Amino acid sequence: MSRITGAREFYGRRFLVDPHALDPRPDTESLIEGALELVERNGWRKRPLELLDLGTGTGCILITLLAELPQATGLGTDISSGALALAAANARRLGVADRTSFIAGDWLEAIAGEFDLILANPPYLAASEIAPLSKEVAEFDPRRALDGGRDGLDAYRRIAARAGQVLAPTGRILVEIGATRAEAVAGILRGAGLRLDEAQGIRPDLAGRPRSVMAGM
Repeated sequence: MSRITGAREFYGRRFLVDPHALDPRPDTESLIEGALELVERNGWRKRPLELLDLGTGTGCILITLLAELPQATGLGTDISSGALALAAANARRLGVADRTSFIAGDWLEAIAGEFDLILANPPYLAASEIAPLSKEVAEFDPRRALDGGRDGLDAYRRIAARAGQVLAPTGRILVEIGATRAEAVAGILRGAGLRLDEAQGIRPDLAGRPRSVMAGM
């Protein structure tokens, strides 16, 4: 239906959608909850946080957090120019364009600086898992937003390899995961020298399934 109407509600806000980006899912709202819980736990709400959203797509993760955290600024990256144009349009519509930048990039390549929070909803399906998906997903979402390689973990390996170089000392990386890959993703982050967050290293969604992993330096 969102492909017909051209819009999807996410965390109480209406986002434009088009064929260049993954249709936002309610599951991804768990990333928002995890990030805001971290902010409250650490007393960061009034800090000028620097956020980085990898593979931003519609921009729903970054834009939502900027709307919830008026002192924060953010950078969104995507390999798709069409997705970047869509995310920029959503940032303008939802009133955070003055605190948001978007650049073309392949995960963390060419990213420099220090970020308080790195967020990503990478492709986490194994290539063999895509064909059996429902028609609404397999035929309308961009394949590169779904295909995580042979085991569904390619993007996590690439992100983890450089995450420590751009995380602030007290920063966190928060990634969405497939429900069966929590330990595998946690292992990749640990292997890159990161430590799982003590409070919400592996966070479940509302259905009780593992949905995100958080780690820091």
